[in-house]
Amino acid sequence: EGKGGGEGEGEGEGEGGEGGGQAERNDEGGEGEEEQDEEAPAMEPAMMAAKLSMANGMWQEGDLVGAAATYTELVEERERREELASHADTYKLKFQLGMVLKLLMDTAGARAQFEAVLVHREAQLEAGEGSVAELHNLKGATLGTKYNLAVILKAEGDLDGAKRLFEAVLESKEAALGGEHTEVVRIKGRLGIVLRDMAEAAAAAEDEQGALELYGRAADMMVVKYGEEDETVAWCRERASELSAMVERANTMKQAYREQQRQQQRQQQQQQQHYGQQQHYQQQQHHG
Repeated sequence: EGKGGGEGEGEGEGEGGEGGGQAERNDEGGEGEEEQDEEAPAMEPAMMAAKLSMANGMWQEGDLVGAAATYTELVEERERREELASHADTYKLKFQLGMVLKLLMDTAGARAQFEAVLVHREAQLEAGEGSVAELHNLKGATLGTKYNLAVILKAEGDLDGAKRLFEAVLESKEAALGGEHTEVVRIKGRLGIVLRDMAEAAAAAEDEQGALELYGRAADMMVVKYGEEDETVAWCRERASELSAMVERANTMKQAYREQQRQQQRQQQQQQQHYGQQQHYQQQQHHG
């Protein structure tokens, strides 16, 4: 993982702008007056910049708890100030906070930050404001957010959500970089693991056809990163082969059953026709 550096999949984001912390203090009134909370004055830009530098340094030195606390202070300060709450730099700080929380295994906290950042960045992309270079960078930052959110969703067991995001990132990256690029290979490996877990869930639910398709896709994704000799890839291929045989047997049995049902229906129709003919013959004999 990057530490307070550039933005991208699995990396930190170093463009934080100015941040700051929110403080509260109580001023005691005179006798007979109730205590009142007064809002702390806005933090000076120099102090916000110093705290951002301190947070980045903590991250680089491995003090993740300190970095998380300081990034949180900066985010809260910016959110408290109307002119900064919706600024792009605030969401860059949120991304950095999400990355640190991810490293701390605080998946709920990281998810909340990444989800907020993703909503903001997708809205910016839809608005289409800015230069070509700025929009290009914004698209890359958005893909990085999706990637890291997908990792968190996978860790939390939301396989459908992780799959959707990994597939979206893969489609964009593969179109831009080609199928052999290292970033594309890494994403395929991640997606393959998600598909494998989904295949296991489908197999446990006795959805053989769904599991068969998922195991096959998982192997096709992971083989790009890990190779055919990888144990997990080989296992997925083996499971797909076993399930294919099971599905084929099940389909054969279904076809045999349907044919048996059709034969029984034909026999019933023939019996009904024979009975009708007998009834008609008997009626003619009676009238005759």
